[in-house]
Amino acid sequence: MTRSLCQTASRPIRGGCRLASALLRDRSGTPALEFALIAPVMFLILAGTYDVTQIFIAMRQVTSTAQEIVQIATEQAVQPDQTISLTTQQAYQAQTAIYAIMPRLKSGVDTSEYSVTLSAIVLVATPPGCVAKSGCTYVANTAWSTTLPLGLKVRRPCGVVTQVAPTEPATMSNLPIWGMTTVTSVVVADVTYTYQPLFSGFITGPVTFQRTSFLPPRAGKPTDYVQYDKDNVGRNTDVCPGFI
Repeated sequence: MTRSLCQTASRPIRGGCRLASALLRDRSGTPALEFALIAPVMFLILAGTYDVTQIFIAMRQVTSTAQEIVQIATEQAVQPDQTISLTTQQAYQAQTAIYAIMPRLKSGVDTSEYSVTLSAIVLVATPPGCVAKSGCTYVANTAWSTTLPLGLKVRRPCGVVTQVAPTEPATMSNLPIWGMTTVTSVVVADVTYTYQPLFSGFITGPVTFQRTSFLPPRAGKPTDYVQYDKDNVGRNTDVCPGFI
């Protein structure tokens, strides 16, 4: 019978064979090697999970902020005589809801870019003198638009606001109110926030959320809209020409 190479080799070679055999049987370093291979993968999974979770939290906070602002603004706008208007201070109080929902922005711990815009949109019946709900076309116009002193200064432009279907996303130049005939004005809150993923930002880059919420006035005549800074008529540049 043919013997193996190690059995027929000289004594030094047989010693080397025994050493190699011993090393192959020694598995004491296997766990460390396995951990070294698996650890980077586990870290990437945990880091990605953290970033995705933070993205969903930020998205929910931005949505809640926009909803809270219009709730506060429409409540603050109701005056004792049932007219509807907002002072600059009342608008500021509504806009600072973002700091209650996202306190890290106020403390400076979160240095992300953000903007908070509060506006009034008026639906003007055309042609003049038309009969409501039958011979009228309602054109949406920005009456006024003001921003939070801190954060980015992004206002809704004066002029006609494009009306899109409620299923369409809102932007700073449109509003998803197409087909709405039961309201003649709304108060609008636009909130933007840019989240920088902590771990996966080099792959995804910054993620910007923009959420819009709007409500009709709580009081006043059906044709009224929430006026802004009535004490400074003609001097406040946040108010569009032809409106107060």
